[in-house]
Formats: sequence, C-alpha cells, structure tokens
Amino acid sequence: MRPSNFPARAFCAAVMCLSILVTGASVRAAAQYTITDLGTLGGNSSEALAINNSGQVVGRTSLADGSYHGFLYSNGNMTDLGTMGATAINDSGQVVGGQFLYINGVTTNLGTLGGPYSVAYDINNSGQVVGMSRNAPVDAWDRAFLWTNGAMTNLGTLGGSEGTSEAYAINNNGQIVGNTSTPSGYRSFLYSNGAMTNLGTLGGHYNAQSSASDINDSGQVVGGSFSSAPDFANHAYLYNSGTMADLGTLGGSDSWARAINNSGQIVGEASTATHGQHAFIYANGVMNDINTLLAPSNPGWTFTRANDINDRGQIVGMGVNPQGQPRAFAILTPIEVPIPTEAPPIQVLPDPNALPYFHPERVYSDK
Repeated sequence: MRPSNFPARAFCAAVMCLSILVTGASVRAAAQYTITDLGTLGGNSSEALAINNSGQVVGRTSLADGSYHGFLYSNGNMTDLGTMGATAINDSGQVVGGQFLYINGVTTNLGTLGGPYSVAYDINNSGQVVGMSRNAPVDAWDRAFLWTNGAMTNLGTLGGSEGTSEAYAINNNGQIVGNTSTPSGYRSFLYSNGAMTNLGTLGGHYNAQSSASDINDSGQVVGGSFSSAPDFANHAYLYNSGTMADLGTLGGSDSWARAINNSGQIVGEASTATHGQHAFIYANGVMNDINTLLAPSNPGWTFTRANDINDRGQIVGMGVNPQGQPRAFAILTPIEVPIPTEAPPIQVLPDPNALPYFHPERVYSDK
C-alpha cells in the first residue's frame, strides 16, 4: 500500500466499494464499486492522496477563497490540516505532508539535508518517513531521505551527472523505492539493508527511464517505465523476484502503476483505445477499467486515476462527479456479488420429458 508516493499527485474524490472473493471453490464475486463523494472544505475541488487500513483518507481540498489546505477524512468528517498539506497516512493515523509530520494535532518539522526545503512522500507503521530534500550546501541537488526518530539520512544516488534521487514509498520492513539518476538516465531503485539497487527498465530507446511508485511488505514494487513497444511509451510495471513485468494498458499506449497492497492488487491509470485516461485495478494477471465496474446505482462518474489501495481493497484517486466537479474518492465496504465460475451441470430429473435447467446468470467477472 502506498500513501502518496509520486510528486505532484492530484487526486479528486469520491468513495467506492470493491467486491472481494467469496469463500467456496466454485464461487467468485463480481467486482463493483459504490461511490461516496468526500466533498470539500468550501471550494470546488478536492484531491485524495492516500488511504490507510482503517479507511482514513488524506489529501488536499480547495477553500472558498481558492487556496488549498491538507485534509484528513475520518468517520465521515473532513478535518482541515492547514497549509502543511497531507500526502500520506499510516495505520496509526500519523500524517505527513510538505516538510511536516502531523500526530494527534501536533505538527513536527522534519528538517532538511542542509538545503532550504524537504518534501515527505510516505510514512510506514513504524513512523519512518521518506521523501526528498535539497542537499545544499554540499552539492545543491535533491536527494532521497529516510527520517527516523528525528534524524534525516541521505540515501545517495547511483551516479549520473545530475546526482539526484527521490524516495516515494517505504514498506513496513523499511525497504524504500523511488528513482535516482544513473550514468544511463533515471532508474527505479530499491533501497534495502543500506544498499541502493537499480531495478532497470522495460527496455525502450537507449535512454529509457523508470521510476518506482510503491512497494508492499512482500517486496513487490510497482511504477512506470519506458517500454520496448514500437512507440517507446511509458507502461506500468510490476517488479517481483528480480523480474520487471509490463502490465500493459487499457487499449491505448500509456499506463502507470501508482500503488500495490499486500494482496498484490495494483492500481493506477492507463490510456484507452479512444485516447482517454482511466483508472485501473490490476489483479490476477488482468487489468480492469474501474469505470466498467461501477455499481448501477452510481451513474455519471468518470475515474481517471487510482492512486492508492489499502489491504481491504479500498481505493483513492481522481474522479469527476456527475456535475463535472473534481472530487476525492475512496472505496469503502466491499460489495459481495457471488456468481458461479461456470454453468452448473444439467439437473437430472426422474421425468424423461422434463427440460434440463441451466443457471441463467451470465459469468462476467474475470476476477
């Protein structure tokens, strides 16, 4: 699960429900989402950036004067966190945003690596924070950092002329992912046990680049990379056990994976055959357009990007409501819609003139 792990994430909002697998060897659940609009703090738009396993959501919202503040959405209420912003939240409700850590109403300045600023992107359940900070006066480059118990550590780079890196996510084992400069361009990295590893790319042209967005507790990494496709487009990837796999698209040329939970469900955005951008969920080897999974009771919404998914399958991302307003959304309680994976066998009746019975419900889910 990734709280907010890639810079400049703008997510608009509404709350939805993901169906889950139903117990039983021959029964599955149809994926459906129901939507709850999180609203704003007086303005016209809001952006949901992260969700924890309790369903608490953080992000930013516009105010009546057009300015933006961070928010915490919990138990149906949106709390104004002020100008600090809010990009990530852990299961204890600790929030990071900008250069600050917010715990139970108390804000702590995380400091910098010597330069004028830092930006926090993620926090794990141990309270470790990752992000990037200007490294001046040493070399005036942005560097990935790990903040633990009041101390900020420079994670370095893998070389390259620019000498920059950013850390976007950290799992509960302390493994960190992001991107870094290298002599061959920018690459996804995994930082573990004090060492930074280049995760490579999906191929593409000579200067192909990649960036890692999230990592789950099993060490599976997701992000985006130039692919080896004819147009060298950016594709979402899953990196697992030393192999980077292309997740494809929704019929268009581009995609990006934003987050992965501990069940291996992946969310992000992908282009469609009609050149639109839609939010997706990827599970069991299949990428599905979330817009095709909305419950009939929620018409008129369009979801363009999914940005985070927790271990309950709840999702936050960017959407436009039926009135054309950008809103923060989150997936709430899963809806279980059990359907048979295959038609049941013909019923054998003692009456030789009886017609065989088939289950009338069409099997339409590939989950």
